Amino acid sequence: MLSREDIKRAIVDGKVKIYPFESKNMTGIGYNLSTTNFAFSIGRGVLLPIRKDTTSSGVSHYVFIPPCDTVLFFSREYVSVDGTLAGSFYSKVSRVCQGLGHISTTLDPTWKGQLILSVNNPTDRRIRFDLDKDSGNVATMLLHDLDTPVSGPDIHDNNRGRCDLLLGHFTDPPRRGKNRRKHLELRDFVVHEYADSLNGYDDFLTADAPRDRYSKKVDELRELRERLNEDVRSIREEKYSLGQGGHYFALRSDSERQLINGCALYGLYDGERLEKLAAIESESGGASVCESQTAEAVELYLDIIDYELEMINHIRRINWQNERVHEYADEKSTLSKEQERARFWSNVGSMGGYLAAAIMLAAALIYAIACAQPENLMALLVPVLVAAFVPLTIAAIGRWGDLTSRQPTRKGGK
Repeated sequence: MLSREDIKRAIVDGKVKIYPFESKNMTGIGYNLSTTNFAFSIGRGVLLPIRKDTTSSGVSHYVFIPPCDTVLFFSREYVSVDGTLAGSFYSKVSRVCQGLGHISTTLDPTWKGQLILSVNNPTDRRIRFDLDKDSGNVATMLLHDLDTPVSGPDIHDNNRGRCDLLLGHFTDPPRRGKNRRKHLELRDFVVHEYADSLNGYDDFLTADAPRDRYSKKVDELRELRERLNEDVRSIREEKYSLGQGGHYFALRSDSERQLINGCALYGLYDGERLEKLAAIESESGGASVCESQTAEAVELYLDIIDYELEMINHIRRINWQNERVHEYADEKSTLSKEQERARFWSNVGSMGGYLAAAIMLAAALIYAIACAQPENLMALLVPVLVAAFVPLTIAAIGRWGDLTSRQPTRKGGK
């Protein structure tokens, strides 16, 4: 079993990747995992409604897990391991003390992607479950060294995020009621958008990505990476890029040094790697270090940059996932408001139709009574039949409009 220091070393060596990495989630023997806001009730076949608390420290979101129900969550973290490692997941004591049970599973070698995690409420009461936490709110992941590394095909048959398991819950929708409508709407979203995101098919580092608080850092990291890649090629081809005083410096300003120091992977580097970096940054060492050592040190910087960019990409991915999930699970979501608006105007149309029909019926009856003669029965029947047919027609049109407004709206792929 890997200790905290072993896990850090495995991340630095590239055997393990955890995006986003939070040092506070490290335990003595593992890493605490968090969930996104996707909380799928197996019993109901829909996402649980997301509720929120607003306090002086900000807004927090949570769901109530129904009694005797199992809920599927997806991890906030993207986890990748190579063929030398496997893992297992264990319940957090804080959740067990609430009455919740986490169904333990394993992490196969060569796994890449978000993790599907199930939480069971065996009690007869609903239990609050806090979401959007970055401090590990669901389970602890333990990693194990394999005596013999695995390789080749058929190491596991699991796709990223286990989309197959999620999609399996959409083959038999509820037969009737509000849950059926929500189930069908959610199925369309999961099939066309969410599954692709879980599989990592989306890219949030493109030039047209919306600007956010990470944009400046992304721009600076990309610019530095481009220059360092050129430097590595020049060094290996013995075409030195010499700095002040004939020394090579990979980082040429305080801002670049601060940029690297703020990266997650740099914070995990051990003494040996830090010594390699220091050697090419010192006045005395920059010119005397051999070409291969200098290139290796610069490549350490490139590893730091690549890890940070991938981490930002995944942070943006889970932010997008949470925003889209809120459209389907938030009781005040845009989707819910659109449906309520459509139903409101449909009901207004129906009520208006009934009112108009009632007025026509009253007028027709008054006219028929005034004009009725025993020998002219048709003068009474025709206006009454017309007055009865009109409200039925209007009511049918109103009902059709109401049913149409309840049909699931098809969303295009991302």
